[in-house]
This record gives sequence, C-alpha cells and structure tokens, in this order.
Amino acid sequence: MKKLTILFFLALTSCATSYEPTFRKHLTPEEKAQLIEGQVITKTHTSYLKNGQVDLTGTLKIKVEKGKYTFTQLGEWKHYHNNGQLLSLLTHDSSGRMINDKIYNEDGSRYSELFGYDEVQWEKTARITKHILFFPGSGSDTASVEMFLSEGRKHKRHGVCRYYDRQGNIIEVIEYRNGKKVK
Repeated sequence: MKKLTILFFLALTSCATSYEPTFRKHLTPEEKAQLIEGQVITKTHTSYLKNGQVDLTGTLKIKVEKGKYTFTQLGEWKHYHNNGQLLSLLTHDSSGRMINDKIYNEDGSRYSELFGYDEVQWEKTARITKHILFFPGSGSDTASVEMFLSEGRKHKRHGVCRYYDRQGNIIEVIEYRNGKKVK
C-alpha cells in the first residue's frame, strides 16, 4: 500500500524527475555524445528489478538544456510490482504530462485511477487531476473521488470531493478551493 501511495504522488509530480538517476544510468556513451551535440533522442527505456524482471518500460525523450539532461516520458508507461503484476499503466501526452494513470494492487485488482486535464480557472489555464480510489479487493467499488489543482510540484484539493461507503452511498461531500474547505 505504501508503494501505491507513493506512486500516486509521483504521478502527480511527473515520474520523469523521480526516475532521472535511473534514466541517466541507462544512457550509452554514444547517446551522451549525441545529446552534447544538441540532438534530441527518443528511445524505449526499460529498467529491471534485481530479480531480472522488468520494473519500468516506456518511451523516453531526452535532451540537454543549459548543460542538464531533460527526461520526458511519452505515451504509455508500465511499472511492475516485485511479483511481476502490473503496478501502473501511465499515459502521458506529447509534452510529458500525465493524462491517465491506472494503479493496481499486487493481486491485480485496481487500486486507483487518475485523470489529468487542463481547465480554465480564474482566467488562466490550470492543471486538474481527478483521483478515484477503489475499496481494497473490489477494483470497481469507488471509495472516493478527489480533485486536485496542480501548480508546479504543489497539489491542493480543489473542487468537489466525494467519499462513499461500500454500498455506494455518499457519506461525505466536501468542496475545496485552492486546498481550503469551502463552507
């Protein structure tokens, strides 16, 4: 459960930065030379667990900006539990932002799902993330639906959040604006 909770917040803050040391380690000397020359590289990245199983795989765009490597995850990424079960199926747009992330328990049942999209708020475009959490073991019975406003690496509850019991009845509805409850 701890790994799943951490994964949820990594999805919100863009996994590319958290995996940067792994991505950097997998660059070949030829790729490093191409990047220094100003080329952009797009490749399939695959990292492995100590037991030899695939840990993480997906399309990665790499470039050097101001002397630093920039890693952008593109399209579909798969992350696996130690037992080989799918942990996360994460989809990014062409700029590397999360569009959808389906997160699974070790037994294969759904843990949660996230949707990221842009929305006009206060005359500017804001990044909104909808997080749906499922009851353990059910994979379909919704426990909560929470909305987050993302500004850089900061994420605040924003919008109407709903919490359910196992029978599907709403037990609490809370509205947030910029991380604060609206009365």
